[in-house]
This record gives sequence, structure tokens and C-alpha cells, in this order.
Amino acid sequence: MELTYDWRSFQSMFYPRRRSLVRQSAEPAGPVLVIREEDVIISAFAESEDLSDWIGARFEEMAAELSHRELVSFARADVDEWMVDMLGLPHFQDQMEFLRSKAEEALASKRGPNAPAGTMARTDVHAVSNGRDPLYRPHFLLSAIQGWWKKVLPSAYGIFIRLEGQPSEDLFILVRRGRLELFHKSDLSSMGAERCRQPEDVVKYLSEKHMVPVQGVFVAARDWLDWSDSPNPWGKIASGLQTDRVKLVPLRWDFLGLMTLRGVFGL
Repeated sequence: MELTYDWRSFQSMFYPRRRSLVRQSAEPAGPVLVIREEDVIISAFAESEDLSDWIGARFEEMAAELSHRELVSFARADVDEWMVDMLGLPHFQDQMEFLRSKAEEALASKRGPNAPAGTMARTDVHAVSNGRDPLYRPHFLLSAIQGWWKKVLPSAYGIFIRLEGQPSEDLFILVRRGRLELFHKSDLSSMGAERCRQPEDVVKYLSEKHMVPVQGVFVAARDWLDWSDSPNPWGKIASGLQTDRVKLVPLRWDFLGLMTLRGVFGL
């Protein structure tokens, strides 16, 4: 059965675990996010770490013990307000991006001279790149789709992504007016095993099924993970297009041009 919103596949495709933060042999070094009520920690998170022992402790104790880490705290009242405001948005992806934007605004204000009362951030040079915190970096493809690409591409279209490897991973997303209308692992069982392996047949099937033009993107899983882990992967993508490591089916010049322009000029 196909889900309209297949969140597990979506997370796996667009927010894979950051390799730089999960190396088992490395000392944890990523930012620590904290929600606190006055000086008491009520929630703490860092990638691939269990910080549950800190719940109920005082924030100043964590700051002293983790003096080598970047600590970012949010006031509980602010987070509660964000959670209420996001409920008016249509689905989880919009809600998630709303919370990310609010967190970024709070981080910017904490690092400035007019930091809100009850909030703080201790920053380090590794934590800020091009004015954005890497923990909140949007996925390169989602950012492009929801950016100025929507002024160039059709009002409705689909993108089928297949990560080739063992095992392979597929995701179909339907975009309408720059917004994600659905995303799921498409049920291709009616096509038969042989046709499912043919990029042209898969794209044709999905285009006819959803009655929109569909762009297929076929790429090795290791390259996709490398791009997802990079703050600006478009140069690598442009190189992959030139060396056939990335296969576009069909080869639409508008889509190819947009990806190449991003790689060469950063547009």
C-alpha cells in the first residue's frame, strides 16, 4: 500500500544520519541543543548521543562539564509557542521547516547583542558556516525545489529518485507550486520485476499514473550520501552529470540546466 506521506523513506532519503557526527571512534563534538525552564534542563539532544542523564540538571553544570562543546538553549515558553503555531500548517514537512526556521531565528538573536532573556548560545567557529548553523542545514534538493526553481519548472511535476546500491532505495515526490504534495516509495509491483529495473519504463509509468511530467534521477547511494553531507554539493553534482555518474531520465535540458547552473554559478 502506498502512503501519501512516507515519513520513514523521506527521512532516510533527505536527512540521512550525518557521517561526520556519528563516527564511533571520534570524541563527540557536535552542538548540544537544550530546552530549559529557567536554569533547569527539561530536554537535551545531540546527534548520536544519549543525554537523558542531564534532564533535571542545571544548565550551568552542563556548561561547565561540556566546556569544549557548543551549547544552544531554548526557553521552554518559546518552544511551547512554536509548537502551538505550527499546528496550523498542513503537514509534518511544513511543521518541521517552521520549527527549523524559528530555531534559526532564535540562534541568530542569541548570537547578537540583543539576546532574549532566558536564552543563550555558546558558539564555536566550527558551528557556523555561511551564516547558518550546520545542524539546521536544509537538504540541497528540497532547498532548490522550494526556492527559485519553482519560478522556472512547471507548476506540477514529479521527481523519482533511485539510489543504486545494495539494496537500492527509491522515493517519488510530487511537487505542486513549489510545495511537496506527496512523497512515498511507489508501488511498482504491477510493472513486473524486469520493467522495474528499467529507468525509462519506471518514469513513464509514474508520469502516466500521476498525470504530471516526471524527472528520474538515478545515482549511486554513496554519491547521494556524500552530497547530503556537504554544505554545497552542487559542484560535485555538476561533475557527476558530466561524467555520467548521475543519470537523468528523461534528459530534460531545463532540469539539467538548473542543476548545472547551481554547480557552476551557485544559482
